Amino acid sequence: MSKPLISRVLMILAMMFCTIAQPTLGADPSSDVIVIKDGELEITEQEMQYALKLVPESVRKLAQDDPGTRYELLTEIVLPRKKAALASAFNPSQDEYWELRFAEIAARQKIISTKLLAEYPVPDFKALALERYTLQPEKYGLVPEERKGSHILFRSPPGLDREPLREKATNVLAELRSGAVTFTEAVELYSEDPGTAKKGGLLDRWITYGDPSISPPFSEALFAVDQPGLYSEVTDTQFGLHIIRLEAIKPSRIQEFDEVKSKVLTEIVKEYRTLAQQEINSRFLISEDAEIDVEALDRLFAQPTQ
Repeated sequence: MSKPLISRVLMILAMMFCTIAQPTLGADPSSDVIVIKDGELEITEQEMQYALKLVPESVRKLAQDDPGTRYELLTEIVLPRKKAALASAFNPSQDEYWELRFAEIAARQKIISTKLLAEYPVPDFKALALERYTLQPEKYGLVPEERKGSHILFRSPPGLDREPLREKATNVLAELRSGAVTFTEAVELYSEDPGTAKKGGLLDRWITYGDPSISPPFSEALFAVDQPGLYSEVTDTQFGLHIIRLEAIKPSRIQEFDEVKSKVLTEIVKEYRTLAQQEINSRFLISEDAEIDVEALDRLFAQPTQ
């Protein structure tokens, strides 16, 4: 989000806070202890207590003992309130008024939706989770095959003629397959990947097929090798030409239910809450008794949005 847009949102929210009446939460806010008074701005103990709930615990702990962090935190709390006080002195334009109004509606709607959703306590879905896992174990528990490989890189930026280099790489591959040179020797002699050359060409991570962080031709070549110790064909990537050796394979497996139970439960609870929200929303649909000015709506829909 850009800085101008962030500032715009902050100002709208600040104006919104000025227009929404403060609810009475048990104690009378007017009799609450004032913890900050800066000119006309007053922040009560109740308000500060809630504001601190929105602050990450790590920051709160720092602010407890470090005066600099505490000052920065208090500034972040005071700043939007001062903006709100300034905003209340201005008359918003028509667009600003409706932008403010819709922000207020969204905030109130979020509050009431949370309260209504609390009427739907989440049942114990463990039995349903086990049933889903039993019916679709691969969906929830499949761990794909992983492979580890080493390589020799013949560096060649895109756009250069690679044919002379390809002939060289092909000859090195033939020597490796015939045993005329060891892989370690070939890495020392030819590899132009400084990150792996000092490790004997080893890529120090396990790779899954289609790993988005790995060049697709490299991944495909690695998974085309039949067994550890064998080599791929000379493979093109954006970095150059590679000879890839398969080092090890971790076969795919299905995780046990206990390993994925939380994942299955999370999916079910999300579905439950979505259905609950749909049921809540059904209470607030346009009623059959609603009066709608069709001519006015036709006129409004026909107007350009800009």
